[in-house]
Amino acid sequence: MKLVHFTLQDQFHFGMITDANEFIDLDTACRDYYGVNPIKGADPSRFRDMQGFFGGGADSVQLTKKIITYIDRRRAAGWTPRAATGARFLFKPEEGVKLLAPIVRGSKIYCLASNSRSHLTEQGKPLPKHPYAFSRYFNSLVGPSENLILSSAGKFPDVELELAVVIGQRGKHIPVEKAMEFVAGYTIALDMGYRDLQYPADLPVDWVMGKGFDATMAVGPWVVRRKRSATSTRSRWSSRQEEPFGRRATPPTMSSGFRRSSPTSPRASPSNRGTSSPSAASAAFRASSSARSRAS
Repeated sequence: MKLVHFTLQDQFHFGMITDANEFIDLDTACRDYYGVNPIKGADPSRFRDMQGFFGGGADSVQLTKKIITYIDRRRAAGWTPRAATGARFLFKPEEGVKLLAPIVRGSKIYCLASNSRSHLTEQGKPLPKHPYAFSRYFNSLVGPSENLILSSAGKFPDVELELAVVIGQRGKHIPVEKAMEFVAGYTIALDMGYRDLQYPADLPVDWVMGKGFDATMAVGPWVVRRKRSATSTRSRWSSRQEEPFGRRATPPTMSSGFRRSSPTSPRASPSNRGTSSPSAASAAFRASSSARSRAS
C-alpha cells in the first residue's frame, strides 16, 4: 500500500497509488463507498490526510481494502470511477498529478547523527558509544515534484540518502520492546545540509545552520506501511548513498532537483499549500540510515 499526498489542478488529495500506477483519492472514494454501503456511525473524514489514516489504525487499512474491491467491482461492470456527486476519485499520472511530501506537517523531525562511518573517518572522529540526534524543521520538507533550494549562504552543500521512519501515534516513555508498535511506515529522505555552515572553523558543530534552511529535505514519494516494508524497503534502500553536490543523489522514483535562491528568496511551493492544510502522517518522524554506513 503506497500512501501519498498529491495535487491535481491545484486541488489537494490524500490517497494511494495502485499497482496499475493509478492514483485513488481515498477521501472521495470513501464517501462514495459509504453512500452505497451506509454504516451507522461511520467516519469518512479519516481519509482527509495521512494523519487521519494512521489515526484509524487497522480499521483504516481494512476499509481501504474494501474500497479497492468496491472500485474494481464497479469498474468491471463498466462503471466510470466517479462518486455519486460526480466527483472523480481515480486519476492517471499523465493528467498532471504532482506528488507532495507524504509528511507535510507534524510536531517533530528527529535525525540520527554520526550514523555514517565514512563521515566519521573523514572528520577523524571515533565511533560514538551511543547514538545522538538533532532535529529539523517541517518547512525544510519538499515532495518529489518540488525542488531542493540552494541557498547562497552556504558554499558546500552535501546530500545524503536516508531511510525515514514515520511515527503513527503519540507516545512517551515507550519501552524498547513496544517501540515498533508506534511505527506506521517508512519513506525515503534526501537530506541536504551545508558542511561549511555545520562545521565552522574553530567553533562547535552548528546543526541549526547546517540543516536549518527551507526546502532542504526531499521526502517520498510515498509511505509504505511497516508490515510490507519490513522486507521490500530494506532490500531496496539498505545502503546510505553519499554524493557531493554536482552528482545527483536522487533515487529513480523521485524527481527533486536543485534551484538556487538568495537568503531572502521565497520558497517555491504548490499554490494550494497554506490553504488546503494537509496534515502530517504522524506526530513525529525519525530519519536514519543503515547497512554499510551504519556506525555501531
